[in-house]
Amino acid sequence: MHSCPSAYAMTGAGMGNNLFQCTYVGPYMTAYFETGGTQRNLSIACQPGYFVAGMHEVSNVLYCASTGRITYSEQVVGVGPMTSCGAVAYGLGVVTGWNRMREFMMCAGIR
Repeated sequence: MHSCPSAYAMTGAGMGNNLFQCTYVGPYMTAYFETGGTQRNLSIACQPGYFVAGMHEVSNVLYCASTGRITYSEQVVGVGPMTSCGAVAYGLGVVTGWNRMREFMMCAGIR
């Protein structure tokens, strides 16, 4: 499991290279490990209102966290060597889901 430092969210990632882009979002109110119980767009995803703070790509496990801020406008983005949510989501773009097999991630804005 690789993760951003505490109080940071993943704002981008690279496929198969354990590279994360992290941005400060403030202290977490809650956090949990997502192992596949929540899915959207055929992907493992954090529950609504949560963002990805870390993941184990091979095991398909996400570390999801929330600051209590609202997530909105979720979009699917293809992932290459390094892809950022910032260019595709309104507000602060954060990763909300991951699909290793189809090589895409989901991004949403938080306010």
